Amino acid sequence: MAAAILSSSSSSLCRVQATVLKENEEKKVVVEESFKPKTSTHEPEASPQPSAPTELETWVIKLEQSVNVFLTDSVIKILDTLYHDRDYARFYVLETIARVPYFAFMSVLHMYESFGWWRRADYLKVHFAESWNEMHHLLIMEELGGNSWWFDRFLAQHIAIFYYIMTVLMYALSPRMAYHFSECVESHAFETYDKFIKARGEDLKKMPASEVAVKYYTGGDLYLFDEFQTSRAPNSRRPKIENLYDVFLNIRDDEAEHCKTMKACQTHGNLRSPHSYPEDALEDDTGCELPQADCEGVVDCLKKSAAYLTTVSKEKNQVELLRCDDFKIVEEIERHKYGRRELTGGTSPHREFRGNNLQNATTNGGTGLSVKELDGLLILLAEKKRKMEQEEAETNMRVLLDFLYCLRKQKLDELNEIETDLQYIKEDINAVERQRIELCRAKDRCSLKLSMFADDLNSQFVTQSGPNASKKKWVHEQFNCLQECYLQKRRNWVRKAFKEEERDTDIMNREGYNPGLEDFQSVLTNFTRYSRLRVVAELRHGDLFHSANIVSSIEFDRDDELFATAGVSRRIKIFEFSSVMNEPEDVYCPLVEMSTRSKLSCLSWNKYAKNHIASSDYEGIVTVWDVATRQSIMEYEEHEKRAWSVDFSQTEPSMLVSGSDDCKVKIWCTKQEASVLNIDMKANICSVKYNPGSSFHVAVGSADHHVHYYDLRNISQPLYVFNGHRKAVSYVKFLSSHELASASTDSTLRLWDVKENLALRTFRGHTNEKNFVGLTVTSEYIACGSETNEVLVYHKAISKPAAWHRFSTDLENGEDDAGSYFISAVCWKSDSLTMLTANSQGTIKVLVLAA
Repeated sequence: MAAAILSSSSSSLCRVQATVLKENEEKKVVVEESFKPKTSTHEPEASPQPSAPTELETWVIKLEQSVNVFLTDSVIKILDTLYHDRDYARFYVLETIARVPYFAFMSVLHMYESFGWWRRADYLKVHFAESWNEMHHLLIMEELGGNSWWFDRFLAQHIAIFYYIMTVLMYALSPRMAYHFSECVESHAFETYDKFIKARGEDLKKMPASEVAVKYYTGGDLYLFDEFQTSRAPNSRRPKIENLYDVFLNIRDDEAEHCKTMKACQTHGNLRSPHSYPEDALEDDTGCELPQADCEGVVDCLKKSAAYLTTVSKEKNQVELLRCDDFKIVEEIERHKYGRRELTGGTSPHREFRGNNLQNATTNGGTGLSVKELDGLLILLAEKKRKMEQEEAETNMRVLLDFLYCLRKQKLDELNEIETDLQYIKEDINAVERQRIELCRAKDRCSLKLSMFADDLNSQFVTQSGPNASKKKWVHEQFNCLQECYLQKRRNWVRKAFKEEERDTDIMNREGYNPGLEDFQSVLTNFTRYSRLRVVAELRHGDLFHSANIVSSIEFDRDDELFATAGVSRRIKIFEFSSVMNEPEDVYCPLVEMSTRSKLSCLSWNKYAKNHIASSDYEGIVTVWDVATRQSIMEYEEHEKRAWSVDFSQTEPSMLVSGSDDCKVKIWCTKQEASVLNIDMKANICSVKYNPGSSFHVAVGSADHHVHYYDLRNISQPLYVFNGHRKAVSYVKFLSSHELASASTDSTLRLWDVKENLALRTFRGHTNEKNFVGLTVTSEYIACGSETNEVLVYHKAISKPAAWHRFSTDLENGEDDAGSYFISAVCWKSDSLTMLTANSQGTIKVLVLAA
């Protein structure tokens, strides 16, 4: 009888499973209304049909729906009033609210599990996957600036707290009502995104995709992405993310999937995880599972718990009887197996182990078993053992097969990429060989003409093996970085050609080069041309034994004739660059020296008024000086804490920007005393810089690990926020109007494209964990200091240093302090190979890139 009941129950579960798999074949995402009658032409006739709801249940359902619709409409009216024309802020609030019910569902289910009332893993898996999906929606909205205003964060977070408490109580009393309310919220989210996409679709297609969205929708492991889509088979939806339109389109489709899941949950026990069943579960009865403990609300749980307690005592007696029968069977088997040993005085090892417990179980009387019956039992046990071993082997083989399939797919992808790269290399080798043959022919013609004038001239062109060997060695040392650069440029050009629907022949230049190869050749030429930094001059900034010698900032003037230094010595010193280069002295007297009230952090020359220079200090004062008169022109004292950075605009000479520890960025005009604009941020400001091609765009390096890029015509939120650094961003500098470099105390530099909102490259090789070590750029090179007392130079296309120089330390000052010195300031001479560097010891060196 028990076997019949178990068989019936298992087949029923198998039929439910088949129904779910049929429904998962549906590809199109559709948002459906709740409580429609559910029919399936694929369900077997024998499957039990759910009983029709009673009149009372129907009335309760209508009441629950009415309350949910009223609550949802009330919240929607509030959001429509507050966020009529602020889409990203509205989406931020919606996504903050949308995550809450899944937290509430899991909290209640975990409580049920603790009491033993609930054992359905599918619900917990799916709800966690839904919360994971909504969390990434929220991260996308934060990246787009939806949380930039404090009121939006305040409103969303307080609504979420109230919503969580309400959902926990509602879910404990009526899961059906809670799921329907969540469906109403998700349905509103779907409609909101759908209207936004239809209204702003063309604009969104022109905007780059969110970095969070690209990683989430196209990342490596998409198990959780498939998990919340209960109406689909796993791996059936793989989004394509190319622009912001695709991002919002997929967010909308996610909300539709949430609606369908919430609808399925309103029928008790109807939710199934997409990963719960293998693909061949319909053909193999082993896929059927025993019913799992669950309940519908806290009242139902209490009833079932009480009913369970009343049956435990009865089942306990039956279990004891079955256990006693098992002991008897084992006893008979052992008696047959070890009978001969007992006759000779030996004892069964198993009998010795079990001792009196087994004897007590069999002394109440029992029937003996014949040898034939015992042989049958032994055969039965052997068959059972063999079946278990086969099942275990089959499971192990399935796991191994899944691993091999996954490994094959990964290696095939790698192979396809390698084959494509090899094709690029083959094409480029042919192009370079053709160009090389043409150069050799031209060289031969030139050598023939030269031989007609003088044989001595040939000797000047013969010994080129030294430089060539040096360059080859340098290339091999940096081979991995150069390989990465080549493949990146080559792939980018091919990608660009496909987007523009051009043929390969259309992207070749007149020499037969692919533009990507031509770019890489330029990088390789510049990178191998210089491999070291040579010292051409050196001077002492102050007293060698004085502790206040750190040079915080060093800057060239407009014409590169003068340079200024400033630091903890509370003095701005102006030197003439030509005197430093031409006079063989160690200590130079500055042309101009101006004293300040506080330690200085940064300097910036005006790019139009040659004699004007701005400074920022530790008291938060921003000062504009006239070097000719040695007097301050303007003093701005609005910052409440230390000002770390100041910068003059290159296109609007009267404008300058400053950043401070008071979390404010201020825009100043030399024609007025008060600040023009004020940007409040969440974290300390370490660096600010105007875009050299615009007086409206400012980059801000912050202690929140991000680079914020603002359009000053709309300061309500950043134009872009560049993420990637793991610690405070200490410097930002522009290589061009669209390339921005940033330095951080995570010991990395990063290069960004502010036009396309892209991360281009990460540079590693220096050490920077706690100090400001300086950052300076040209159109091709990036230089920075290191806490190892070294200056390092990077080519912007290569992630490892191209050249470096280590400052020597004075042994007179004690070897114990030698390791504490660091580079504190660096500055390139405008688009040249010459650079000024200073360290914490007060030593200033003029370095030049050399072969």
